[in-house]
Amino acid sequence: MNPAKKVEKGAAIIKESTNNPLVPGNGPCLAAFVAAQANLIAATQALTVARDVVKQATLARNDAVLDWDTKVSCLAAFTEAVTDGNPTAIMSAGFGVRANASIPKPLTAPLDLLVKTNGSPGISKLSWSLAGADTFLVERSPDPVTATSWEQVRVTTKTQCEIPGAEPGEKCWFRVAGVNTVGQGPWSAEAPRPVM
Repeated sequence: MNPAKKVEKGAAIIKESTNNPLVPGNGPCLAAFVAAQANLIAATQALTVARDVVKQATLARNDAVLDWDTKVSCLAAFTEAVTDGNPTAIMSAGFGVRANASIPKPLTAPLDLLVKTNGSPGISKLSWSLAGADTFLVERSPDPVTATSWEQVRVTTKTQCEIPGAEPGEKCWFRVAGVNTVGQGPWSAEAPRPVM
């Protein structure tokens, strides 16, 4: 029996046990149980509040990570451009340099974009494939998709990521584009998130 069911059952027990002539002398045990019931209710409410706080803190952290990723990608691209790719100058700014870098080519669209749920409410798990990109831009759109409905939700260096913020019962779409020193490549085919 989960805690919510225990609270519900406890309320029924207290109601039926109070002044029950068929169970005389249950006062001390009943009083102790009433206190335990109140404690369980308070602890359950505190947990609900704590979960809400953690959820909000997680969303704020994810927004901060997105902002950091976007800004560091911009700074890295600027540093590489203004130094003409000079490794010494790039490293002097705190960035790393890839060894034996080949001449970058224009990117194609990412393939096999797949959107799944991961068991956590509101989280979408994305994966795709594309070689040659330094970073990837991830955008989300509510349904129906329009030319102006897309919103950037993540910048990542990996070919997979998790995106929060999906609403139960609402369909949304995702697309991904790669970016390298040549520029941004074309967007992937749009992929829907399974409606839960």
